[in-house]
Amino acid sequence: EIKRRLAAHKFTDYLLEKKYKMSFEQFEKKKVVIINKYSFEAEEDYHNWDQAVDGIINLEKDLKLLQNNRDR
Repeated sequence: EIKRRLAAHKFTDYLLEKKYKMSFEQFEKKKVVIINKYSFEAEEDYHNWDQAVDGIINLEKDLKLLQNNRDR
């Protein structure tokens, strides 16, 4: 289940990186939401992307923890 969710988050990250031609970090630094005048699309993409990036970080930690516990 963790691997499935991780793959889904990574796919979202990939699609949005491709759409905006930048990473999430760059998207935030360049204030793309503000530049797009808080459009629904930009806001929605921001929230989906933020959730995906956080999910990747957390799920990778969970997966590593499970693998370490299994190796003991």
